[in-house]
Amino acid sequence: MNLKNLGITKDSIEDLQNVDYEKLTEQSNLALQQAANEFSIPGPFGGYSMEWEPVVDGDYMPTHAVTEDSFAEAGKDIPLLIGTNLAEWEAFSAMSNTNGSQNGNKTTWSEKEVNARLDAKYGDKAKEIANAFKEAYPNKTKADALFVDTMIRMPSLKIMSHKADQNGAPVYAYMFTYESPVSPGLFLATHTAEIPFVFHNIDKSATVGDSKEAKTLEDRMSITMVCSSIKIASKHRVFICACL
Repeated sequence: MNLKNLGITKDSIEDLQNVDYEKLTEQSNLALQQAANEFSIPGPFGGYSMEWEPVVDGDYMPTHAVTEDSFAEAGKDIPLLIGTNLAEWEAFSAMSNTNGSQNGNKTTWSEKEVNARLDAKYGDKAKEIANAFKEAYPNKTKADALFVDTMIRMPSLKIMSHKADQNGAPVYAYMFTYESPVSPGLFLATHTAEIPFVFHNIDKSATVGDSKEAKTLEDRMSITMVCSSIKIASKHRVFICACL
């Protein structure tokens, strides 16, 4: 589809080298959308969408890294650092409506409203899920159970389990749960929220704040994750990291 959009055939494939970056990107995105629509591939925010990804070619990628029941043998002796954020994709809808969410969010809802929202989302499992959540995260509120991500967390747990079952190099897994005090109830532990902490530059993020708690977390995460990554990479030459 991409080549067709660019007007390039197998006989003129060398012309691909002369396509402007902007045009190549534009036509590539169009081809991705066309393919997603044709094959009805669900997107993370609704509708259909696709992204470029590596494919098994027997050379650069000899096998799938993770299958339904295994982890690539080539990675058996290489440590894995992997993790997710508690809210990941679940809070983006609220963040997209900043004005409305600032006036009404999990910090302002009454218990009756929280229970109603839990019932609407989890049905007859609402109470059981809320209790299990509070047991796992005693410092969180019942309302936080509404924002637990499963779309990324569940596949990540599968990867962790398969890697651990190899009985090879260790797996280091994290769950990032920190919420910014900036606009309480709005900036949760969403996708990429941990990045400023890992690279020790929360001062460059307008949504993190400069509380003592944030700075302490920044120091600990940066030392733990970045230094550990360098140590593992220098020893094994290859380092697998899934910082979701």
